[in-house]
This record gives sequence, C-alpha cells and structure tokens, in this order.
Amino acid sequence: MGDLKNLNQELCIKLSDRSILPLSEAKTIIIQGFENESRLWSQNWIDHQVAEATEYAESRAKEVLDSALNRFMRPYCAERGISSVHFPDAHVRKLFCNPQLDNFKAIQETCGCDIIVEEHMDWVGVAGYDPVRRELTRRTLKKVLKEKKNINPEFIRRTAESQKKELFRQIRQDGDNLARELKLDNLHPEIRQMMGSLRYRYSFTQNQHFHCGEVGWLCGLLAADMNLDIKKARRSGMLHDIGKSMDHVLDGGHAVIGADFIAARGEAADIVHNVRAHHYDEQPASDTAFLVIAADAISGARPGARRSTLESYNQKVTELQDIARGFDGVTDCIVLNGGRECRVMVNGRRVDDSGTLELSHNIARKIEEECNYPGQIKIVVVRETVHSETTISKGYGN
Repeated sequence: MGDLKNLNQELCIKLSDRSILPLSEAKTIIIQGFENESRLWSQNWIDHQVAEATEYAESRAKEVLDSALNRFMRPYCAERGISSVHFPDAHVRKLFCNPQLDNFKAIQETCGCDIIVEEHMDWVGVAGYDPVRRELTRRTLKKVLKEKKNINPEFIRRTAESQKKELFRQIRQDGDNLARELKLDNLHPEIRQMMGSLRYRYSFTQNQHFHCGEVGWLCGLLAADMNLDIKKARRSGMLHDIGKSMDHVLDGGHAVIGADFIAARGEAADIVHNVRAHHYDEQPASDTAFLVIAADAISGARPGARRSTLESYNQKVTELQDIARGFDGVTDCIVLNGGRECRVMVNGRRVDDSGTLELSHNIARKIEEECNYPGQIKIVVVRETVHSETTISKGYGN
C-alpha cells in the first residue's frame, strides 16, 4: 500500500514538472472536467428516462392494473342491507301492533331506530342513520315476531339486550377476521371494531366491509408490482374507508374522520396521510397514497360491485335531464352509459359554437353542486345547423 502511494506521488510530481500549470490548478481543472462530464451524462440519462416514461407510462400502468385485477378474486356479495322484517301472519301482527303502541316504543327506545308499519303493509320497516342500530333493530324484530304468544315490552327489552351482545360479538369477530385475512398486526382494538361495524354499511349497494378488504388486497398487489411496501399498502387500503363507520355521528368527510380516528389510536403518519388523501381532502404526497386511490376506484368500478335500484336510477336520470333542460337554448337531454354521460342537444340558431363551450361548463358545474354521484359525468353538447333548399323544374322533357 505504501509503494502504491509513493508511486502516485512520483507520478504527480513528473506530471506537474511537464505541465505549465501549478499542481493545485491542474487538479481543479481535472475535477471540473469530471464534474461537467458527470452532469452531462446524468442529464442525458434523466432525459432518456423521462422520454421513456412519457411514452410507455400509460401502457405500463394498464399492465399493472390488469395484473392486479386478474390476480384478485372475490365472490360477488348480493346482500343489499334492506332493513325490514315480515310478519309471519295476521295474529302476530295484531299482537305486535297493540292499541297502546307500547311494543313500538319499547323497540324504538331500546334499539334507537324508528319503526314503520302502515295498514296496507305486511312488514315492519326500520329507519335510522346508524347502520349498526338498524341491524340490531332488524335482528330484534325478527326474534320477537317469531314469538306468537307473549309479545310485550319486557320481552322485547330482554330480546334486544341478548341480540345486542350477539351483534357486538359478531362485529369484533368480523374486524379480527379482516385483519387476519390481510395479515395486519398491531391494530388497535377500536380500529378492529370499527372495521367490523362496516359489515352493516353500504354505499351504492356495495358492502363497505368487503370493499375495504378488496381495496387492501388490490393495493397490496399494486404495491408488489411497483416494488413498494406491501404491508403498508394493505394497511392503508383496508383503513381507507373506516370513517364511514362513524360519518353519521361526526361532521366532515369520511376520509378526514377516518384519518383523525386512526391517528388518535397510534397509526403511523404515512398511513394516516394515505387515508386522508384518498379523496383529495389532502393532496396525495406518496406513491402508496395514489395506489389507494387506484385500488378504491378498481373495487368500486369492477363488474357487479355496485348497482342502483330502479327508483334511484330513474331519480338520477330525471335530475340530470332537469338540470340540462333548464338552460336557455337546450332542446333535449339524453342520459347514456348508466348515468355517466349527458348528451345535450341545443338549438343551433340560439347557441353558437363558442356558446356550446360555456354551456357544457355551466351544466357540469351545476351538476357538481346539486347532485350526489360516484365517479364522473361527461357532458357532451351537440349543436347542429341544417339548411335546405328546394329546386324548381325548368320544363324537363318539353
């Protein structure tokens, strides 16, 4: 090692003797040359990577999404969460609907939901904002209506307490099973319980408990293809909609509510950010945050995941048509693609080409303000001008 150092010093001395520049100045020039060459090489490499990413980014993203969808499989959940219970027969209906209505009051006070019974109805409807309370009321009614002799307020209260214990046990089990399925450790017990309560929450007829499980798996699959932390991706995906288990009692969007809830129970800052940013309440600032957004969209848009009832779909179509037809110059509006596109026809004599641009913008803004819908709605304004003229014969054949 010493011989190599001496040889290096001798070489430097010989080079400085032959050079017209001092040793320090020559060293500076050589270093600057290496730095300039490195900067040029780095810039060329960056330009090449940017050009390649620009050209192939979309196709690569589609490959990753397609791979995640093909690798993920979950059976379709047909449950709709309809909160109603049918009377077994007229005798049970008469026992339950006694003139004093004390059975009604006992159910409502114990379970916390309103019940609805009309004269022409052979079933009991349940109304309430809390999905867990609705499920408790439904279970209690189902158990009570099986009793054909002793339906009274005391029996109803005992039944409700028994069903409440069973329901809470099921909620804890559902939360534990979901965490176990995704192989997530160290989840706070209250977080597990809230994830279990999502079993009774639906969004556009999609069960939110299973939706969170899907997003966790899909986010993990996307992270694997992107060489990111799979466990963090699964954790973020599973927790992204936890706020929906409490958005009926707290003000604000479910993303913010959920992020605040898990932050108060010890979740890491990056997981909290991914949950808060999945609906852009906070600007996404990590790769995993964008993967949660993508996985959420995949789960909600996959075939069979969500569907509308005929009544809700007709209401949506009517709202969109009324908004579009309310603008001056619009002659008709046709709703296409399951409510995701509005084809707006205008009078070509009253709306010019520049007016169609402003009209489409105004219709889109009004729909955003007045309607509640998932995804996006495309507004297409069609303007057509038709001119016609009739010819006059000049005596052909004479």
